[in-house]
Amino acid sequence: MNRRVVVTGLGPVSPNGSDRETFWTSLIHGHSVIKILPQFSSSEEDYRTHLGAEISGFTAEPYITAKEIKRFSRFTQLAIVGARKALADGHLKVEQENQHRVGVILGTGIGGLEVAAQQAIDLKEKGLGKLNPFAANASVPSAAASEISVLMGLKGPNLTVSTGCSSGLNAIGLAYDMIKMNRADVLITGGAETPLTPVIFATFDISRQMSVRNEIGAQASSPFDVNRDGFVLSEGAGIVILEELEHALKRNAFIYAEVIGYGVMADAYKSFGLDPEGKGAAEAIKLALRDAEITPQDVNYICAHASSSREGDLKETNAIKAIFKDYAYKLPVSSIKSVIGMPFGASGGFQLIASVLAIENSIIPPTINLKTKDPLCDLDYVPNTARETNLEYVLMNSFGLGGNNSVLVVKKYS
Repeated sequence: MNRRVVVTGLGPVSPNGSDRETFWTSLIHGHSVIKILPQFSSSEEDYRTHLGAEISGFTAEPYITAKEIKRFSRFTQLAIVGARKALADGHLKVEQENQHRVGVILGTGIGGLEVAAQQAIDLKEKGLGKLNPFAANASVPSAAASEISVLMGLKGPNLTVSTGCSSGLNAIGLAYDMIKMNRADVLITGGAETPLTPVIFATFDISRQMSVRNEIGAQASSPFDVNRDGFVLSEGAGIVILEELEHALKRNAFIYAEVIGYGVMADAYKSFGLDPEGKGAAEAIKLALRDAEITPQDVNYICAHASSSREGDLKETNAIKAIFKDYAYKLPVSSIKSVIGMPFGASGGFQLIASVLAIENSIIPPTINLKTKDPLCDLDYVPNTARETNLEYVLMNSFGLGGNNSVLVVKKYS
């Protein structure tokens, strides 16, 4: 059975916009949402970096009740809001007749860890009797997928994927595979992350992976630039609806694009280190292209992982060159993380949303803050200005700490 999988709903909840139009407009106009965050710049802790991209004024109402807001972590709240928005965008109703064929597969690298961290503080300061009784359920990575299924009555597959930064794209890839295998007709998928908490922020600050160019603020995330010095943390939920084609057609759903290929491979290089040659990433690209049954020359655009990491951006460039050969120099590659920062497990969802909107609007979002290209990163990164061009096939890369490499391919629906 040849079951085709299409994208029928988009639910971005991002620092640069919590609706499809605002999110997209910010990307194509290069409006960075990265700024100094007071909770880290004025903290008693001596953080090296003060930068981040947060969702200002976020509230989960009216999507969930005030009682539920108290019970759920911010991570779960973002995911629920994203799922509600994606379902509304896709005009999809879950009813008793179809609830066993609709499920949730989400990605997250961290989950509701901030809830567990607060429990540790409260245990020390207040004692066991004062702990939050909901913390156990709220802190686990599977909390968001579980709560979405309960709130929306989804009795189909319910899974959580955790592979670091690539969690979201792997969740989408798994959802694509499961629909193809007839294990579901519709899956809410993507990723959510809330790493702008003291423990997580400090963990990455001390690891020296984040940009410390506090003085330039919005320009600090600069993928492929010679002066890049690390990623900038952000948060959000990138949620989408994947649906079997015939199911979508029967209900006259709007189809953004078709998912046609997925690949995942490991570097197996060293603990939480990246292979600078990008061999594992290249193999994942090769696998995704094979699954899509297209050639490298068919790809019109790569929505890159590129997080402004010195090692990561070079790894990705080398992987692209390894697969696309001379065509790599003609192939547009850009990074939306130059605008929104690095939202870890939410990245893949945001990339898919950006990619299908790029196909729909025939516009490639730019890589902003690219002033002087790294001589070792010498491809066409669509610097600073969006580019109008017809897009048939788009490939997305998402790479996780520890060497997980995830690649997804989508095409214009026809």
